[in-house]
Amino acid sequence: MDKTQLETLLSNLDWWAGFFTFLVVIGVGGEFVTHIWSSRASTKLISLQKGEMTQAAERTAQLERQNLEIKQKMAWRSLSGEERKAFIDSVRSSGRQITVIELEDGESWNYAENLFSALKEAGWMAGKNYRRPYDPGGVPQGVICRISKTADTTVQKVVQALEKAGASPTVEYGNQLQPSFIEITVGLKAIN
Repeated sequence: MDKTQLETLLSNLDWWAGFFTFLVVIGVGGEFVTHIWSSRASTKLISLQKGEMTQAAERTAQLERQNLEIKQKMAWRSLSGEERKAFIDSVRSSGRQITVIELEDGESWNYAENLFSALKEAGWMAGKNYRRPYDPGGVPQGVICRISKTADTTVQKVVQALEKAGASPTVEYGNQLQPSFIEITVGLKAIN
């Protein structure tokens, strides 16, 4: 190779080197632009995901509150330790008659048994009757106290004690009931 050919070859190689350098610059520039676009898209995506996570957390909290409300509504009624003691202390009697009517329903029966044992412990002469939830006349709801219109104060204390215990009794008056007698029907738990 002579000098002219070498100069031509070097010139061509310089051209190709310049061309490839140009391609590298375009590639680096392209990478830089692409990185900026990618960064902006990632920032927007992260923002959207945070919004979705916040909404999901709020929805989860709302569902947990609703679940707790449902559990409280579905929980069986009972007289807790302190509640039971206060109930017994406020209805102490000797020889008064009371009848507790229980439904053949697990929750109602359990609550009626709670009341029955507390009343016996308080000195009431307690008796039990049973009623099927499908008997004619409809299914009783909640706690129903049947008392005389002239009920004595001891009987009235039972109604008040049931109110304090959260039973929210419905009072029905019977003309032919003795003033010292009370009949308590424990119906199905009212779920509002």
